[in-house]
Amino acid sequence: MTNPLILEPQKTADACVIWLHGLGADRYDFLPVAEFMQERLPSTRFVMPQAPTRPVTINGGYAMPSWYDIKAMTPARAIDEAQLDASAE
Repeated sequence: MTNPLILEPQKTADACVIWLHGLGADRYDFLPVAEFMQERLPSTRFVMPQAPTRPVTINGGYAMPSWYDIKAMTPARAIDEAQLDASAE
């Protein structure tokens, strides 16, 4: 995983929001929202990690930012559990 985007608060941090982007997005997609929220929450740190780029099976194997490979869109949602565990770390 690449370095996360971190918005440090103007005051000493007493809270932290970790904002995960969705499939195909990146850590900058919610930056304007985080900046807006931080104006109203001046002691909150915002951390926006970036998922690695990898092939995603349900999207024809196209490489995109993804926390894990989604292998099938079934009710059980087949995923690559090793990649999910690596993203959680």
